[in-house]
Amino acid sequence: MNNTITDIAYKRAILATLSSLTALAFDSADIVTIRIEYSSSLHLVNVIVFSQFTTHRINHAVMLEADKALEDLLKIEDDLIDLIAQYRDQKEEA
Repeated sequence: MNNTITDIAYKRAILATLSSLTALAFDSADIVTIRIEYSSSLHLVNVIVFSQFTTHRINHAVMLEADKALEDLLKIEDDLIDLIAQYRDQKEEA
């Protein structure tokens, strides 16, 4: 496969994952506050989750130019989905 095509596909996957994280933030606004920070000069993403009881830093930073950026973002997405589910369960129990 052409490296240029692979690079484009990789960057699109990163953008799709960032989009998914943003959608999760909107969809779970009734449960938690999620702040997604992006630094264009550093190509850096940071996700912070604020709940009623605590603040969770899902990941300190993801450098989007790093080789494992997509892996890190997908891990954040998985952790965020689990955390949202946990908070939804807590809300239903209350």
